[in-house]
Amino acid sequence: MIKQALNSVIASRFNPATVLHREQLSPHMIRLTFRTRLAADLSAHAAGGYTKPLVPAPGESELRGLEDGHFKSRMRTYTIRHVRPSKEEIDIDFVVHGDEGVVGPWASRAAPGDQILMSRPGMLKYTPDAADGFLFAADLAALPAAAAMLERLPRDAVGEAFFEIPSDADKQVINAPPGIEIRWLIKSDPADPSTSLLGAIKGSSAPAGQLSVFVAGEFSWVGDLRSFFRNERKAPPHMTYMSSYWKVGAVEPEHKAAKARAA
Repeated sequence: MIKQALNSVIASRFNPATVLHREQLSPHMIRLTFRTRLAADLSAHAAGGYTKPLVPAPGESELRGLEDGHFKSRMRTYTIRHVRPSKEEIDIDFVVHGDEGVVGPWASRAAPGDQILMSRPGMLKYTPDAADGFLFAADLAALPAAAAMLERLPRDAVGEAFFEIPSDADKQVINAPPGIEIRWLIKSDPADPSTSLLGAIKGSSAPAGQLSVFVAGEFSWVGDLRSFFRNERKAPPHMTYMSSYWKVGAVEPEHKAAKARAA
């Protein structure tokens, strides 16, 4: 299956990855552990970076018909949650909403032994520089990246982390520094406005001084917070990470186009 999929273009960008384990983290998130030689070249600090899984088309169990360029329609971007180089293992957490999406439906049915292709990892453009305080905001799609970054902070770090999730059952254990207060905000419909999240962040009591900011999630509220932190909080640009990971009503290529126009 993998050999058939690896034409010259794809072989230069992707490596085979085999599912080893699956874990239902919450009603809307599944963790898959993959074995791939890509992991051997990474460090443990690669957690929080990203990769692009290339999965079988809906209704198929194998990768087929990956003509040059066509494979992009079956490729989406996901966070590397953990990496264990010595074991050649990578954990990826997938948001699943039934049959919606391209990779989510595949992940919801994936089983040990299933094989996909995985792109060479890229690094997240956020560095937890020394700061007086930290503020994180993420929805379910960006939770893996935010959690990975929180777990890399100095253990004496202080600040707040806001997570917008669909239900109480979607809360996760995050090994953040004890000085980071984690607040969970429930919004059952992802398409609804993020009024509570925005209000909580704008009313935050984050420490004064140099503030390191990590904001990732849906296009509209990320744009709102970009303006807030730039114009009102005056957060230093070099200590601020702002990125939309998805857009209501748009597939990934459409979201990327909207993101480029807003830049």
